[in-house]
Amino acid sequence: MGVTTGNARPFWGNGHYYVFTKESASWDDGKSRSNVYLDKLDTYGYLATVTSADENNFIVNYSYNGSNIPNSGFLGGTDW
Repeated sequence: MGVTTGNARPFWGNGHYYVFTKESASWDDGKSRSNVYLDKLDTYGYLATVTSADENNFIVNYSYNGSNIPNSGFLGGTDW
């Protein structure tokens, strides 16, 4: 599966693209898998850092091919 631009959706509040990828992984693996170059967007991916309720709602409701995410996922924050 992996991160692709084909299933990335832009959030109207900040212009950033989001994608929920349904894979089994540790947080470290998820972070590594998200740090890929996305040609069509001319940028690198990363785990999301949520800064507002609107952004959180968008991620939950639209980041999985335009649908609700099917389960929990990883974000960029850590308690290290």
